[in-house]
Amino acid sequence: MNCKEVKPELVAYLDGELEDPVRSQVEAHLQSCADCRAERDVLAATLKSVASLPATRPSPNLAEQFWARFQEARRRGFKAGFLALFKWPRPVWVGAAATACLLAAVLLALPRDRPADPAEKTIAGHMDLFADYEAIKNLDILEDLEYIQALDEV
Repeated sequence: MNCKEVKPELVAYLDGELEDPVRSQVEAHLQSCADCRAERDVLAATLKSVASLPATRPSPNLAEQFWARFQEARRRGFKAGFLALFKWPRPVWVGAAATACLLAAVLLALPRDRPADPAEKTIAGHMDLFADYEAIKNLDILEDLEYIQALDEV
């Protein structure tokens, strides 16, 4: 497996939901890939933080309140009704804000840039050599390049 295949499986891996050929492949990739291990560690810390949040229980009449507001919104029209749906009790907004902050922290903790491959650095350093490649690639004189180079050495 490669990084592109492993990353979508990391949450299922951490939750113990992967069955054996896939789980073994993910584990083998994690042993050899530092980037995926780092992402796994960030996800594990996030899941641990979310699990430590206190559980909130909705009020017993939450469904009734929702449907009453929904019906009221339909009577008044979409725009006014849609805005009325946001008149939820304070604990709901506190939970939503905490979740948004946690998500923002996770996104900020994810690595932004991958380390540059040494071969890519070498190629990037010689990009000026490739600028005129299209103009000279079909020139017949290039067949004699070895002879020309040999003459320079003499």
